[in-house]
Amino acid sequence: MSKPTDPIEENLEVEAPAAEPVAAPESPAPETLDPEPAVDESPHAADLISLLKENLDLTKKLEEMSQKVEEAHRGELRAQADYQNYRKRSDERFVEQQKYSNAEFIKALLPVLDNFERAMTAAEQTQSFEALIGGVKGTYKQLLTTLQKAGVTPIEAVGKEFDPKFHEAIGHAESDEYPSNTVAEEVQRGYMLHDRVLQPSLVRVTD
Repeated sequence: MSKPTDPIEENLEVEAPAAEPVAAPESPAPETLDPEPAVDESPHAADLISLLKENLDLTKKLEEMSQKVEEAHRGELRAQADYQNYRKRSDERFVEQQKYSNAEFIKALLPVLDNFERAMTAAEQTQSFEALIGGVKGTYKQLLTTLQKAGVTPIEAVGKEFDPKFHEAIGHAESDEYPSNTVAEEVQRGYMLHDRVLQPSLVRVTD
């Protein structure tokens, strides 16, 4: 006769095979990784390196451009400063020239002033009206000569047709000698400086 089987032992024998997979893992972690991602990382890394190089190149170019802009700005500031200094010197020279521009003309008038003083001194000493008139006339001629050398000439008026560019009418005059709209009388002489009117003649004109 066979020996009866213990129920506990039977249960143990039945459950033992189910524990075998836990005791012996057969799949190492490296073997389960998919090799494809490693292949895909190379081009991405190359693109990243390329972008970094481009970024460095752009940064370098930007720095160079920034330096050029700064140099240009400094050059502009220097040019502005030079222009301001030039303008200041030019203004100073202009003021200086204007200040003494009439020096030669005034120097030419000084002898006329001296002759006036001599004429008055002679008239006082001699108590002679004729001497005074003679001195004044001589000085007057000398003054006209000096003015003519400077380009100053008198405007002809009497007997000329009235011209508002050279004459200023202050009244009317009756005359049988001159036709209508003619200067019959000169009240104050006018003068020209080269081709420009310094002072118009004050005149009376025939109707």
